[in-house]
Parts: sequence; C-alpha cells; structure tokens
Amino acid sequence: MVVTACALWTLCYLALLLWAIITNEGLGGPLAYPAGLLAFFLLSLAMSVCLYFPATAIAAGLAKKFQRSFVWQIAICIGIFALLHLIAVLVIRENPTVPLSERLLIGGTLFFLNLIPLGLYWWCAQGLLVCHQVMKHLLNRLRPKKNAG
Repeated sequence: MVVTACALWTLCYLALLLWAIITNEGLGGPLAYPAGLLAFFLLSLAMSVCLYFPATAIAAGLAKKFQRSFVWQIAICIGIFALLHLIAVLVIRENPTVPLSERLLIGGTLFFLNLIPLGLYWWCAQGLLVCHQVMKHLLNRLRPKKNAG
C-alpha cells in the first residue's frame, strides 16, 4: 500500500509539473515533491498499520476460529473496517463545532473510498500467506528424511 501511494503521488506530481509547463505557470518550490512524498508515505503507513492490518488480521483469525471460507473473511474484514472507521469518527474531533451527522458523512465517504485499497491489501496478505505455505511445504519436501533404522 505504501509503495502504491508513493507511486501515485509521483505520477500526480509529474502530471501537475507537465501542466504547469504547458500553461506557462510557476513550477512550485523545491520541497513540493519530497514533502508530498513524505506526507503520502506517512499517511499510507498509518492507514496500513491502524486500519488495514487490524481489519485483515482480526478477520483472518475469526474466519479460522469459526472455520469459515475466504468469502466470509472478506465480509468480516469489511465489517471490522467499518467499525474502525466509526470509532475514528467518534473519537477524532478536529473541530468540536462540526455536528456528528457531518462527521459521520465524512467518515462514511472515507470508508467507501478506502474499500478498494482494503481489497488490494487483503489480497496481498492472502498472497503472502499462500506463498508462506508453499515455501514451508517445499522446504519440508527438500529436507532429508531420517531413517528409523
């Protein structure tokens, strides 16, 4: 997720730079790209650690405990993700004068916008689990067998 966010910022920055050149506008300061890259890096890292990872890890644990398929795991993951967004909306108070209904609307919008990155994160996590299991199986097959003799 972090690499993808940083790559998207780089593409956006290059497009904006090209647009500034075409329209003969100012190119901006020398810190625009690195500051934006740092912001995207930190924001995507925080999202991964605080929202994506807990949602996928808890969903995987619950699905394994109750012996549910990966389809159930997706539904559980989305439910936990929605709950984490709701908690964030209720806890984080940027401006105390903003009514709760407006904060819930913003939180709901952010939830729906984050479903695609959550899906990508979930599939990457599943791919890593499969790779881990395959490597473990291959290493067990390559180890020499002990003779019981």
